[in-house]
Order: sequence, then C-alpha cells, then structure tokens
Amino acid sequence: MNPDDPSGVARLTGWTQDGLRPGSYLERLSVLADARARQWSDNVDISQGVGARHHVVPAFYLRLFASPSGHLLVRDRDNGTFRVQSFKDLAIRDFYTVINNDGEKDASMEQVLCMIENQTAELFQRLLSPFRAAVPLTVDERMTLATFMAMQNVRGLRTRREVELLANYHVHLMHGGTKLGKKLAGLTAVPHPNEHIRLFTASEAFAGALMRRPVTRVTLDAPLLITGDEPVLVVNDDHVHHLPECFRSAKGRRIRLRKNRQAKRETRELVHIYPTKPSGVAVAEMIMLPVGPRSLLVFGPEGSDTDPHIDLAGQDAVDAAEEVNRLVIDQAYSWIAAHVDHDSVRTCPLPPVGPIVNICDGGTRLSRELQAAPSPRMPRILGRS
Repeated sequence: MNPDDPSGVARLTGWTQDGLRPGSYLERLSVLADARARQWSDNVDISQGVGARHHVVPAFYLRLFASPSGHLLVRDRDNGTFRVQSFKDLAIRDFYTVINNDGEKDASMEQVLCMIENQTAELFQRLLSPFRAAVPLTVDERMTLATFMAMQNVRGLRTRREVELLANYHVHLMHGGTKLGKKLAGLTAVPHPNEHIRLFTASEAFAGALMRRPVTRVTLDAPLLITGDEPVLVVNDDHVHHLPECFRSAKGRRIRLRKNRQAKRETRELVHIYPTKPSGVAVAEMIMLPVGPRSLLVFGPEGSDTDPHIDLAGQDAVDAAEEVNRLVIDQAYSWIAAHVDHDSVRTCPLPPVGPIVNICDGGTRLSRELQAAPSPRMPRILGRS
C-alpha cells in the first residue's frame, strides 16, 4: 500500500500526488465521489439530528478561532452590534432537516455534513501542526478539502435566501398580468427548505474545479485573521458578464416583443440573473479559506507553480490579513467572528449591506425590489416562518 495514498485513491482513479494523468478528470472525480457517497449513506440514520441545532458553519471550524473557553467575538453584519458568544451557540435548530418522500422528518443531510466535517477536522489538525513538512497535499487530502469547501459554499443562510428570492421572482414573473397574478399580488412565494438541500448536488462541480488547483498553506506570524458565515472566499472581480439584453429598457423590450409577435418570430425575452457574491470558481483568480487566526489556505490558479507552504511576517502578514479580512466582511451574510482578543472586529468599518441577487429584466418592479438588502434577512426553516 502506498503510504501517501492509504485509501488507494490514486490507484482507483488514476490520480498521482502532483496531479492527474491524461484521461477523463470528471469520470475519475465521480468514481471517488460515488465511493464516498456510498460510505456516507451506509451510515445514515434519518431520525438522528432531527430537532437538533445544526451549524451552518461547522463547530470544529469555529473552534479554531475561539478562545480556550470556546468563545468568539461575533459582530452582526447588518447593524454592526457585537457580542461574545460560544461557538456552540452559532447554530440553528433543524436547518438541514427536510421532509423525505415518505413524509418523514429526515436529518440525513446533517449527518452527511458531519461525516465530511470529521474528515476535514482530522485534515486540519495535520495541516496546522507545526511539525508538518512543507509538502503538497496528497490527492486524498485535496479531495477532503475540496469537498468540504464546496459544501460550505452552498450550505449557508445566504444560499437559502437566494433560493427564496428567486422562487418568489419566478412565480410573480410567470403569472404577471394573469388572474392568478392579481390574486398573488402582495403575497410572497416561499419554497420549501428542501429546495435548498437539492442544490447541494451542485457542489460537485465546485469541488472538481478546486481539485485542479494547487494549494498553498499560508502561516502568519501574528493572530490577525477573522472569519464569517461565508468563509469560502472566491476572488473573482470579473464574475458578472452582462448580456446585450441587460441594457434594454422595459419599454424597449415591449416594443421588441410587439414587433416579434407581428412578424411571428420568437417572443421570448432573456432575463439575466446573477448573485452579488463573487462566483465562477473555474475562472477565479484564487479561492481562499481562513483556518484560524494565523493560517490561510489558498487555491491558486490552475497550472501555476506555487509553494505548498509560505510564512508571512511583519508588514507582509498585516497586508495579507487586511485583504483577507476585507473579503470576509464583504462576503459575510449574517455575521463575522474572531478571537475574543481581536479588538479591531469591534470597530472595523462595515460596508452597507446590499442585495444578494441582481436581475436584469428591463427594470420591472420585481427586480427593483431585489436591489436592496433582503428583508427579512433570515430564510425559512422547517416548521417556522
């Protein structure tokens, strides 16, 4: 057995420690993903975790930033207030509980997430050890890390609220001008929380894109980093690509539709929908994850030659931390958090909370309503409005 590949992943999939041999990357990724999925599903009890408090940001991860007593300095992203709180209390009851096809409450997703977290916690313990050599991650380690970050990218409050806002927009847009639309006026269409959980399958593509990138572990000489409820930081300043239709006014769209109808041409109109949080992991400049006040994992550009471990000290460490912390604050949805001694979190400026989804549809009332911070902020949770 290869000591660098104890699970036999490289043999099974054709991966090597430094990358991939020529062949179908997605097929090999699917083999490994399917094997892990079978392992997780074989150990799931749907009733376990129902009624429990679920962490949208894993408890083991928050513990990395907490004081010895387990407390964090938590600041509200919306109103700027702060509090000292145990990492155990940053959880929401039944957030990942769904209703399955048999009509039963099912918390199996929470258990799957816990299995992913347990594997990642073991990996972080090795990565953050001062005795770890400056060597590249093995394929199995990269897969564990990529899976964790991919899930974390979609499992939070922000994604569920995006699902809700888009569902409401879709329902009102499709029935606008109809009798049903008039009955729906003033009402909000809210999808079942199950719809958010369905999106978790989209994390496979995110994990695949991460697997093709080199990973660098950055260590700072001082505890300068913070985190938030959206800790996976996608750095992509060019993630929004508008279409020609985006610049057409509502009046212009109506004129075009009328002319198309008269000419018996296609009468569909394109609507451009995009999140305000940077996306596009396949083309992003880098993807980062703070893993404690002194440590940062950076997925660099695909094909780049990067060091597996970098130490930053003095002003270099301060500059890097300031940039990372700015991204944490910008991308946080509900809160940011840091060690209780990280006093700057209490006073650091917070930019205004804006929309989380933008829509270019010519400027309808529905799209204009989305141009502000979502109200309410909290999404729907099973059994609660």
